[in-house]
Amino acid sequence: PPVLAAAMVQSVLLKAETERARLLFEAVFVRSRKAQAMVVAGRIPVDFLSSVKMHRVASVVLRRLLARYESLSRADLCHLLDNVLLEDFREEKHCHDLVLNNALVQDITVYCRVSTRSVAQATSDSDAVLQGTSQDTDLLRLRKVGERLFAAVFVLHGGFLPNEEETCPRRGEHWQVAECPWDSGDLDLPLLQHVPLTED
Repeated sequence: PPVLAAAMVQSVLLKAETERARLLFEAVFVRSRKAQAMVVAGRIPVDFLSSVKMHRVASVVLRRLLARYESLSRADLCHLLDNVLLEDFREEKHCHDLVLNNALVQDITVYCRVSTRSVAQATSDSDAVLQGTSQDTDLLRLRKVGERLFAAVFVLHGGFLPNEEETCPRRGEHWQVAECPWDSGDLDLPLLQHVPLTED
């Protein structure tokens, strides 16, 4: 049964048999909602998703994980965005349709920019390398990952300009994504240097 199989994956993980757990996970993932929920809850490593990325449900689970972006640690969010989304899943069509094309990605991009303003100001005030805490390093990494995400989805999301059909703003937990994040200042003009050059 899928529920028992998910529990077995976790049990094998506790014995530090990662490769065996990954193989079992691959065998049960598509059929086991419990295994999918355990990835979202952090009881099964998110890196296991990469081994099942060819399945559409893997993108659904990834989107559920990304929806928790405000509650994830900066390191976990960076890993999820940089390694899992932009490296492992990016070329999958279902990832394009279900994750990259989702408004959630706009919210995450804005979150990465807004939540890292303090480190951007610190680095621009001093021309030297940032000499700060590990928190500053995490913020700087989150900013860079946000810039990479922005570049990856800029065209897909119409330059982060409002859709004329949208009439009400979306809200994050700690900030508001205005109808146009450019007008509100949530996104700033220096971010455009990361946009890939394209021809119409």
